[in-house]
Amino acid sequence: MFTSLSIHVTLITFHLSTLQHTNNLYKSLFKYHSMIKIQNVAKTFGTITALSNLNLEIRKGELFGLVGPNGAGKTTAIRIVCGILHPTQGRVLIDGHDVFENIKIKERIGYLPEEPNLYTRPTALELLQYFGSLYGNSTPQRIEELLKFVGLYHRKDSKVETFSKGMRQRLAFARALVHDPDILILDEPTMGLDPATAKRVRQFIKTFKGKKTIILCTHYMEEADELCDRVGFLDGGTIVKEGEPLQLKEELRKGSTYEVIINHNDPSLFEWVKDKVISQEGTRLICALAPEDISFLLHTYESVIFSIRTITPTLADVFERYTHGSQ
Repeated sequence: MFTSLSIHVTLITFHLSTLQHTNNLYKSLFKYHSMIKIQNVAKTFGTITALSNLNLEIRKGELFGLVGPNGAGKTTAIRIVCGILHPTQGRVLIDGHDVFENIKIKERIGYLPEEPNLYTRPTALELLQYFGSLYGNSTPQRIEELLKFVGLYHRKDSKVETFSKGMRQRLAFARALVHDPDILILDEPTMGLDPATAKRVRQFIKTFKGKKTIILCTHYMEEADELCDRVGFLDGGTIVKEGEPLQLKEELRKGSTYEVIINHNDPSLFEWVKDKVISQEGTRLICALAPEDISFLLHTYESVIFSIRTITPTLADVFERYTHGSQ
């Protein structure tokens, strides 16, 4: 008997009917109006291929998460959607209009880049007034409301150069909203922020969920899980997997997902389990295992294994499974 082996089994009950009801409700809300269509888009920079045959459809009112490892092509993709960067081939339709053939369509997009690079000499109020004047449809009342919304009204007359990183990010969020766009494109909006400010930015995003069509690029899987209606995993310049976070995690859970902690490295164990590993961190392995696999492990590798327990997969596990997994 394996008296030294600690096995903790957590029973997970999943109600398929509830998931089906959620899927049906989701589809009824979003399926009838496509806001963004990316069709066969490719982008090369010299000999480097950043995007390859990228196809994606995002529905009106949907919050879509675009995630992937560094260099996967996320920023290139959203810059093409914004009309900032021309694709090598393919096209992007915004509400049925080609973003490069109808210049007015860009006015319906609000873009928050990873590095906002705000002008620092103006005050917060002057900065929003300037960008509001570029679009011609932003009122003093709206600018005042935006400053209150992002919690900077008390600093409206302070120069941007005196703002902290978190304050500048909130001001950049207001800048992206100044013309009340239908579409928000957010590139790593919480990157490098302290936990309190990041939480506040996520609350800003939640405010517009269902009201605006949002593309969220993020490295944080917990953030994507919390905020997004659907998530697309971009790797090697193309979408390798997409779906609702709950659906993706449930697909990975089929066959049961186990956390296996080992006492020490064993080459033969790693060789046997390599095709079943979802993710690995040191001596902690997340694996998709069948009952007979558990029996085999207990029988063959008793001295190597410290513990085995069932777990519920996270979106980070899905990320590891379908991408190269290098952040």
